[in-house]
Amino acid sequence: MSTKIIGIFIGSLLVTPLLVACGASPIDSDDLKPVAHQLKNFSSCEELLTWQINRNRDNVGPDGWQLAGDQYYAMREDSLAPNAAGKAEGQASSATGTNTQESDVDEPDFAKTNGQIVVSATNNSVVITDVTGATPKQIGSYSFTRDSYLSDLLLVGNHVIVATDHPMALEDQIGPGDSAPVSAGYMMQGTTLHNLDLTDPTNPKLTWTRSYSGNRVSLRQYDDVVRVVLTDGLPNLEFTYPTSTGWASRRKAAAYNRKILQESKINDWLPSVTVNGVTTPAVRCEDVARPDSATGGDTVTILTFKPDDADAEQSTAVTAAGGNVYSSTKGLYVTSTQWDQRGWLRRQLTDPKVTTEIHKFSLSGLDTQYVASGSLVGTVRDQWSMDEHKGDLRVARSLPDSSGQTNANGVAVLRQDGKTLKQIGSIDDLGINEEIQSVRWLDDLAIVVTFRQVDPLYTIDLSDPAAPKKLGELKIPGFSAYLHPIGQDQLIGIGVDADTQGRMLGAQLATFDLSDPAAVRQIQLARFGADSTLMATYDPKAFTWLPESRRAITTLSGAAAAKANRLLIVEVADDGTFTQTLRPLSAKDYEVRALPLGTDRIAVVSRDSVKLIDLGSPAK
Repeated sequence: MSTKIIGIFIGSLLVTPLLVACGASPIDSDDLKPVAHQLKNFSSCEELLTWQINRNRDNVGPDGWQLAGDQYYAMREDSLAPNAAGKAEGQASSATGTNTQESDVDEPDFAKTNGQIVVSATNNSVVITDVTGATPKQIGSYSFTRDSYLSDLLLVGNHVIVATDHPMALEDQIGPGDSAPVSAGYMMQGTTLHNLDLTDPTNPKLTWTRSYSGNRVSLRQYDDVVRVVLTDGLPNLEFTYPTSTGWASRRKAAAYNRKILQESKINDWLPSVTVNGVTTPAVRCEDVARPDSATGGDTVTILTFKPDDADAEQSTAVTAAGGNVYSSTKGLYVTSTQWDQRGWLRRQLTDPKVTTEIHKFSLSGLDTQYVASGSLVGTVRDQWSMDEHKGDLRVARSLPDSSGQTNANGVAVLRQDGKTLKQIGSIDDLGINEEIQSVRWLDDLAIVVTFRQVDPLYTIDLSDPAAPKKLGELKIPGFSAYLHPIGQDQLIGIGVDADTQGRMLGAQLATFDLSDPAAVRQIQLARFGADSTLMATYDPKAFTWLPESRRAITTLSGAAAAKANRLLIVEVADDGTFTQTLRPLSAKDYEVRALPLGTDRIAVVSRDSVKLIDLGSPAK
């Protein structure tokens, strides 16, 4: 790669701090008014370069890049805590077996199926397994270099898009003998996409490889179209460092570094792509847009392509921090959260200035176009805190007080008006001094779970987007970190058991009756004991729902009675009551996927093996 990236996501927050404020007073509703923002495309590379240099001049000091306020490490969206958005009916997995946010927008995972084969990623190989018989049979594989870690993949017809991430060593970020600058603590990472042709699954062929300078934020599949969202941080310019601790040495180094910034070139700032050893910009200057206010030093790039014609890749970019990405089939939304950089005392004496900008892109085939932007007061926890419904964007948000701690939570509704996303309605008094744990969107109903000591499960009526209202509130110990609709006006919740003081007691699973949203009722609860964990609590892709047989499947680990990992199979009756069975897994089977192969048959896939299980007919 010709450009090394440091300072990924600096100057903006991607991970909402899980802090609990005690005794904080609610924020006045007048402080929650959104600010309109619109993106404007650069007319030339010269304009883009000048804008970047001028905007980032104050971020350069004697130690190189230096930023005021809190600093945060980059985090991929796939590693964020799970909350999910869905539809009112029981939601099945995607066509490739993955439990996704939207059933018609596929997401990457380390294992996929088309019903005939399972394609899975080990550390550095893709393995193809025939699952049509009584026992699995490996029929093909493709090995990458030993230093490649295959994070996940997409199965697009006869193509497998394999994503590999390449963290750079700390010594690559600073020169020999240099003391580490502020920015050296940030992980430097690029993204490489490979295309394997599975026309003959016994002999997969690598048809192309494209390496990008940016860190992968999102990868999505829309039928035969793939979109990847990348973020590039501040460029790794040839800064110097003070030769001593004296003021004169630091002033000299700062002046030199500002000169280096002033002399930077356009290729230092443009995201890059390397194909067959040739590195070029991944986006044209004229296809880069900028907001009217700074949101960190990053550039977010959205690339759109079909696996069989990657050379026709389309690209668009935004000079803003890339936080969470939510996508429906028609729209893709990128958030950028900006925290107040004022001093602590000034934050205490004035209103908090924590805002999240949201940029909307329309999707149609290979076309990805910026259409509108807006800004909300508060933070958005993750991608599943957003949902598009009838053209409106609904957002669950946390509202911090002047110290940055969560004060309250709420739901806001934004509607596109020209190039502006305008807030048309909100409710902002949910879970005072608590943290959002999960969100589920069920058409005109939102389920929001917060937690501090007990689990308030809120139901929000969104039938009138301009006037959201709370219908009901169910308070029970513990909390549900993942919610999944299972039909029959029922919901399954997977999370953590706790006592009335908020002390964690292990894993729990419950079913809920939503037939009266104003009076949600817990139907049945199962506790799994101290030290137990249900993997779907932290990874929604570790959950599988089989709607025909009404079975839920995930992995149970660390239970006190048996430390070994086990497959938990929960069979839910029509009335919401359930029975559960456990099947042993090997010691290596910690990260497990249960891919549906029909009503009663699944492939249990880990990084090391593929097993087939016939669940049998459900009990009557």
